[in-house]
Amino acid sequence: MSQSDNIDDDLDSYLGSFLDLNISPARLIQKEGALDEAAQCLMQIGDDFIFICGRELFKKLTPFFKNLNYIKEDRIIFTESDCCNYDETGRIYDLIEKSGGCDGIIAAGGGTIIDIAKIVAFNCRRPLISVPTSAAACAAFTALAVVYDSGGVFSHYDYLNKNPDLCVIEPRMVMRAGSRLLAAGFADSAAKYIEGKWSYSGKAQDFYSELGLSIAYNLTNEIMAIGVKAIADVNNGVASREVFDAISYNIVASGLSSGIAGMKIYPNIAHSISNGITAFFNKENYLDIYHGEAISFGLAAGALLMPDEGEKTKKIITALKSFGLPVSFSELLALSKISASRDKKEIARIIAAKAMAKNESIHDIGFITEDLLFRAMLETDSNYRQ
Repeated sequence: MSQSDNIDDDLDSYLGSFLDLNISPARLIQKEGALDEAAQCLMQIGDDFIFICGRELFKKLTPFFKNLNYIKEDRIIFTESDCCNYDETGRIYDLIEKSGGCDGIIAAGGGTIIDIAKIVAFNCRRPLISVPTSAAACAAFTALAVVYDSGGVFSHYDYLNKNPDLCVIEPRMVMRAGSRLLAAGFADSAAKYIEGKWSYSGKAQDFYSELGLSIAYNLTNEIMAIGVKAIADVNNGVASREVFDAISYNIVASGLSSGIAGMKIYPNIAHSISNGITAFFNKENYLDIYHGEAISFGLAAGALLMPDEGEKTKKIITALKSFGLPVSFSELLALSKISASRDKKEIARIIAAKAMAKNESIHDIGFITEDLLFRAMLETDSNYRQ
């Protein structure tokens, strides 16, 4: 084969995988009174909206929703699952179809509820309005839905063909979720940079991947600078600039970095460990450990396996620890009462095995084995625990 043939093949491969991006919602509103302002946007969609929310969450947030004309009591559907799975999305889809359909779907909640609503809206072919009630993840901004089986075990990522049509962020409502969820979101945001570097290593460089990583890098630096104060302000009920910025970083900037970067940069070690943790601490223990807390530990364990250029990752993990997040295995286990009745090494073995399941993206990092991961998880106690 001639050199020109090789060049042509390389060019064909490059052009064939060049751009396929879902970058952001068509519009985003984050401000005091965002829910009221959203009414003007909804008029362009219609006047009949299904509202998806958790029952207990809706009770807590009724003051924010009660005077909104576009939320009607007989069009509210409450979720019945702690995770996004096709049984739940199918149930809600059937209810909407039996009711005669709708003009659009509004989803208020954390990542689980919004991911459920993304799939429902996709299947109904209707616009989606996302209203995040915490800043623990960027789900309200992105086109990605994380799908589990009915037992709460990770199944796969659904890459849908568009982001929510409108994302509405009411900062004081998000503050109600508390500082623990905000801190968890910091870890999920930091993973965009750390896991991004891990997944991008060795791949052909391109402008958009570099741009996405640059956003993730700047985002992580901002979180390290304001995180401690933002957490303290939420604890004290102070709606400060740092709090408003932290909310937007975890939802908007985090989602934007993923949307622009495209498919070369994606979750890997930390998210697979998180999925292993979710599979172990499931059912009645499902909410003992938040997603971002599991990610924080996953980043710390992954850092023991991956090279750290300029010790940047180590500095980020130190910051996560200052936010009260678990970076050692003992700190992670302390979050759940089930840990007291099980042997630490047994738990680590189970999590490592589930993190290395065939459908996990950790396999993108080719050298990692179940045994390496198991030992790295245990070594976090000696490397990070004070």
